[in-house]
Amino acid sequence: MAHDPTPTMAQWNALLKGKARNAGSDKCTLHLQRYHTTPASDTDGRFECLDQIDGICLEYLRSFGGRWREAPLLLPMRTLGMVARRHKGNIKKAVASWDKLRSGFGASSGAAAGKMLVNRTAGKDTPSAKGNYWLERADPLHQSWGHQGTDLFDEWYRSESTKSFWEWLDANGKGNFPGVQYLAPDERWRHWVVFSNDRKLWSYDAGSADFARFSTRAHSTAFSGAGFAIYVCSPGGTFYTGSHKVSEFHHSSFLAGGRVMGAGEWVVSNGVILLMTHKTGHYQASPRNLLDTLHQLKQRTSIDRTIVAVTDYATNTTVHVNANDWIKANGNTAACARVQNIDPVKQARLRCSHGIDWDNAQNNVYVGDQPVG
Repeated sequence: MAHDPTPTMAQWNALLKGKARNAGSDKCTLHLQRYHTTPASDTDGRFECLDQIDGICLEYLRSFGGRWREAPLLLPMRTLGMVARRHKGNIKKAVASWDKLRSGFGASSGAAAGKMLVNRTAGKDTPSAKGNYWLERADPLHQSWGHQGTDLFDEWYRSESTKSFWEWLDANGKGNFPGVQYLAPDERWRHWVVFSNDRKLWSYDAGSADFARFSTRAHSTAFSGAGFAIYVCSPGGTFYTGSHKVSEFHHSSFLAGGRVMGAGEWVVSNGVILLMTHKTGHYQASPRNLLDTLHQLKQRTSIDRTIVAVTDYATNTTVHVNANDWIKANGNTAACARVQNIDPVKQARLRCSHGIDWDNAQNNVYVGDQPVG
């Protein structure tokens, strides 16, 4: 996590402790208070505070001429001035980088504008590479930054360099991580989910070179394993799906890192959705995003027997409920009966492997006379 080096008020007062304050130090105190009460997202406001502090500290030290080392407030004023000057550079770099990113992420449009997801930390004020997949989108090579450590990003952020992160990496011979595939618009059709008149899910089958009822039997994800696939729902309600391969093919691959309405993982058997989640590292979709996605699906396919896995990120707990019940409760899991007597993840995977859905048996999947699992 990139750290804001600006002293807190407590740290500043500790530097001044036992020293005779003057007009310059009092002005710095006022500007420092203003800095810390200015939202981190207001980069212009914070930059102005730091610029004032930098100027005051520099003026104070220059007032002593060649004897500046004898200044009574040498340590606090020099320390604060150096930190302010360096952090002004950090803000300049961050603003310049963000201006370049704007064109990549763009604005939401359409009926669902304002509800679209860009990435899991798009609303955070502090730059960081930790679990932050926007670097993958911004990188011209789409290197898999979400699966790397934060050391390189933090080193660049703390440096005096005025180069962009990518220019700095090239100049220092750093980086060179695997690149994630980003599909061009004319490549996405192979991952389309099509809803036919039978209200089943269909997709392109490479083996037959034709569209067939979709199944996740041959798919897998890094998180859930075999029998699961990842999916995204575009801002316009188009669904895409496929296998997840770490540092090769991610949720961000379908729409080239662009905005989505919802995303997660699912188990689909013979065109029927057995289980859905909102698990996605890149977008970290919320339960509300899953609810919006279900509203899209309900118009085009039956989700009467679909089970949804709803995760509360604050408590890191997941509950399994019926999709229709959850929609009727407007996403209130407390108002829904929990799925009981079966392991929904295990059973969904088993049913998919046998090409059947929830209606084939109430509790267990049977092969011959023996229950599987």
